[in-house]
Amino acid sequence: MKRTILKFGTTIPMISSFAFIVSCSANQESSNWDKNVSINLKTTQLNFDKGAFKIALENEINKIIDEKKIDKPHVSIDIQNNVSDDYIIVDNVVNRKYDFGISSIASINNFSKEGDLLPLLQTETKKFIWDKGENYYLNGKENDPLYQQAILGTESLKNYQNISNSEFDGSIYKKYYQNSFTPFYRGMILICGNNDELKEIRKSWDDKNWEKFLSFGIIHGNNKSGGKFILQEKLLKKHFGKNSFETLSQEFLDNPSKNKNGKAKDIGKDENYKIAFDDEGSFVWTNKALFDKPFQTTDQNKRIELLMVTEPIKYDVGFFRSNFNNEEGKIIAEAFINLAKNNNDTYGPKIGYYNYESITDSHNEVYKKFEKVMR
Repeated sequence: MKRTILKFGTTIPMISSFAFIVSCSANQESSNWDKNVSINLKTTQLNFDKGAFKIALENEINKIIDEKKIDKPHVSIDIQNNVSDDYIIVDNVVNRKYDFGISSIASINNFSKEGDLLPLLQTETKKFIWDKGENYYLNGKENDPLYQQAILGTESLKNYQNISNSEFDGSIYKKYYQNSFTPFYRGMILICGNNDELKEIRKSWDDKNWEKFLSFGIIHGNNKSGGKFILQEKLLKKHFGKNSFETLSQEFLDNPSKNKNGKAKDIGKDENYKIAFDDEGSFVWTNKALFDKPFQTTDQNKRIELLMVTEPIKYDVGFFRSNFNNEEGKIIAEAFINLAKNNNDTYGPKIGYYNYESITDSHNEVYKKFEKVMR
């Protein structure tokens, strides 16, 4: 799973339990068929041939229209790619500046309410070889499936540290993926140290001693990032207790010497920071040739391990403005699905989308899944 620019669109304070506020009429208000459809995609940091993808998508949409003998005009696509933040895409579609966008599930939940959008497309990414399925936090102990998945992830991290860069295909190290897909992704918590230091960190985790855990120093991403901040925050709250801290953002502001906004690949290079947050498996799309020993320590007596992976959250979702023609939306979603199945999707794999599925029940498939992790 490659997530180079995907962020959860949220601001301080962080996400509270999601309240379902349903607009009763939004999705029932359906507009006429659109001959010209504008789509907002995150492509600003990609080596991406927008023109080629536009032609492929249009051809597939119009092929479906013809094959199903739908008495509607052919569709022309206009791709807008001047943004890289998920929440901007959500805002653009909610306010009907564009017809369609793909964004993170948290951005959808934080910057719109149920009924503001018409979610019809679920993106999927490749499964890691250590993935154990849709499991959730149990107790943080050895029998916890998130703990067990972290142990398996550690083995792949060790292998990565010695892998030849010739195995990098330009986007990923393929050996760390299964030949199957998942609609979920997670974050991970890395720890670094010698044997004694790792034991101390794990003891603070087992004892649920938040102050001690924090004292080891934490490298984290921006507080808008799902896999580098928000998912870890929710896991830490569940493990250490709701009263351990109010919000992670405030905790970090109150303890500036015990955290820094940085890159998890640099863990092990600064003695003051022995814990790091990142997207799960981020090392498998980190090109070793571009960095100075990423995810490796400078001290041979120390090592890096995965302490835990976070609970899973749905991967990015494709959605239309709420009053978009439902039939037309389903056809466009089907076109994305067909492009991926026929290996004609020149956009998705660039950003980590290797497969798509249709969404038939957005309430349960999108919003309820999000609430389960964030509550």
